[in-house]
Amino acid sequence: KEMGERVSRLESENASSKEMRKRVSRLESENSSLKETRERISLLEFEISSMRKKRNEWQHERVILQDSMLALATHAEMKSWKTRAPLLTVSDLFLPSDHFIIRVEVKPEDCIQT
Repeated sequence: KEMGERVSRLESENASSKEMRKRVSRLESENSSLKETRERISLLEFEISSMRKKRNEWQHERVILQDSMLALATHAEMKSWKTRAPLLTVSDLFLPSDHFIIRVEVKPEDCIQT
């Protein structure tokens, strides 16, 4: 009788131990999955940071291009007033940072001549 109780208790402990091993295995698997997810998040954060950096560089380049366009147009206007030559015409300037096209067409008759 005592031996039967002992066997029963050991079987119960063994079943409990098996259940604990299953839980540990499942938790280890979940932990591994979480580690992979953290690594992917870290890579995505790095990519986002790189994209923002590129966007800032492109915006800076766009400002430089716009300033250059304005300077060229102003220079051409001043020169035109002096020589009465046709003014600067810039068409289809493509700026990759924003994917848009600028057209600047200024005709001599549109200018105020002094």
